[in-house]
Amino acid sequence: MLRRTTRLFATLAIVLGAVTAAARAGTPPSYPLMCRGGGDMWLAISDNRVHIEFRGARRGANVAPPGPGECAWLDRGFRPGEANYGGLSPGRSILVLRDYGLRDLLSVRIRRGRVEVQAPPGSPLGRLIEAVRAGRVFNLHAYRHERSGAFIVTRLGP
Repeated sequence: MLRRTTRLFATLAIVLGAVTAAARAGTPPSYPLMCRGGGDMWLAISDNRVHIEFRGARRGANVAPPGPGECAWLDRGFRPGEANYGGLSPGRSILVLRDYGLRDLLSVRIRRGRVEVQAPPGSPLGRLIEAVRAGRVFNLHAYRHERSGAFIVTRLGP
């Protein structure tokens, strides 16, 4: 009886390990980016996603912080064509946040011809919106989607 129980637990551990490894293999590794809002960076919310259009910096953030509207890898600049996203000017791309922090979104309203997005100030989404609007630096982790060329955000923060 004890042998059978031990064998069952060992088999379960192997199966769970294989399932976990397979799940991890499905998502490419993500890498840290530093971005600065402002400039010609814009943010849009649609289809339960946040889209941020940015310009790829030529130098890594470890050499020089990104300029307004730019994002840079921490260890290097964007390679030629790396930040190109179909339909945008060369050197421009999109960051996509899927379902990240959208539950924090309180309201979207139009006031005097301007669209205002309100989120709790301390929430990750609120900090991101304010950084883009105010031209402040923000950090995130992302990987480049192989087919679309968009950068998929896996984590906000350093």
